[in-house]
Amino acid sequence: MNLSPTGSSFGRSAVSVAPQQQQTSGGDKPTRRKRRARLSRRLQSWATSLRLRKPSPDTKEAAPQPRLVHGGERSHRVVHICKPSRPLTDLEVLAHEGYADAQVQLAKCLGAGEDGYEFDPEQAMEWLERAAIDFHDEACFLLGNAYHSGEGKPVDARKAYEYYGLAAIVGHAEAQYNVGLLYEHGDGIEPSYDTAAYWYSCAAAQGHAIARTKIRFDINTGTPHLIKEDDVDAHETFV
Repeated sequence: MNLSPTGSSFGRSAVSVAPQQQQTSGGDKPTRRKRRARLSRRLQSWATSLRLRKPSPDTKEAAPQPRLVHGGERSHRVVHICKPSRPLTDLEVLAHEGYADAQVQLAKCLGAGEDGYEFDPEQAMEWLERAAIDFHDEACFLLGNAYHSGEGKPVDARKAYEYYGLAAIVGHAEAQYNVGLLYEHGDGIEPSYDTAAYWYSCAAAQGHAIARTKIRFDINTGTPHLIKEDDVDAHETFV
């Protein structure tokens, strides 16, 4: 076997190419610098991608913090939580997967300490807020109650009005009645008897018994009017 440069095809090609390289070496310096710069950028990008894919030892030791997803009939965003100390219940699994009905039911269990769940009003409020983002009517109504009564949230009439309003818009009868009360008494909002009568009529149309006692309708126009304490015909509540 001949491994000498002159006795092999490798050697012959090297000899024939060498003069061309010597002639063009002066003009290739800018091109070589550009190639080296491109290669350097690629290596940096590749190294960065490896760092992103492979967490550092410090990241492995740090436990991830619990994080909840937004609610909805079913959200496409799945929650990433730390390993629980016990297996999740079916209700918790559905809540974590983004089902708003499950989130509200879980919030009720946590808020009351029922069905085997420990009493945790703060966590209950968090679940309600996740479900309320997708305008779940019961979640919005319960948050309105929390801000109005101060149970689970600080008393805030304006926020109570906002959450009641969200639930009322999507057809929650009890929330519609409560919005009527807020407008009637000017609690968290500028008082308006006409607006109060409108929301009472919405609740009454869904069979809300107390709302029916708050309004009467104009026989000619069908417009609802709020019944005040000094009204003589207060007993004629619903035409």
